[in-house]
Amino acid sequence: MTTFTGSKLKITALALPFEGGLRVRPQLDLAGDVQVLFDNLFPSLPQVQDGKLNGLCVTTSERSPSAPDIPTMRESAPELAKFDVSSWFGIFLPKSAPGPVVDALNREIKVFLEREDIKKNIAALGARTDYGTPQQFSDFVAAETEKFAAIIKQEGLQMDVN
Repeated sequence: MTTFTGSKLKITALALPFEGGLRVRPQLDLAGDVQVLFDNLFPSLPQVQDGKLNGLCVTTSERSPSAPDIPTMRESAPELAKFDVSSWFGIFLPKSAPGPVVDALNREIKVFLEREDIKKNIAALGARTDYGTPQQFSDFVAAETEKFAAIIKQEGLQMDVN
């Protein structure tokens, strides 16, 4: 177990490792052993909608279209005005992949993400599609890596894999 002291909000929390939200939710819902859960929105949203959990905030910079009544963390705590954490997925290839292969795959991904059925299915999961060029995605990954490296260093965080 790790104790985390947040410098921005002046809170202390004990981190309890669970193997995903599915295993922790009964402790939150029924037993009351867990007081706060940071989870992806989609798996927790049914319990929020049923009144079993309180949705305090989303960690993204904008409110979720799936849960427009849940404020952002930025709205909830002015000291977190720059807070923006979201889950994202991408497709990675070896750096040695030939340019024409990268370009062909990227074109197919664009076609796939533009399909209405795909947009609808992804939206049903509380997510959205976001297409970009390979360079834009590379820049995004670099920025996310830099952002989280700075947070890890500032807070003195370390991963406990035991």
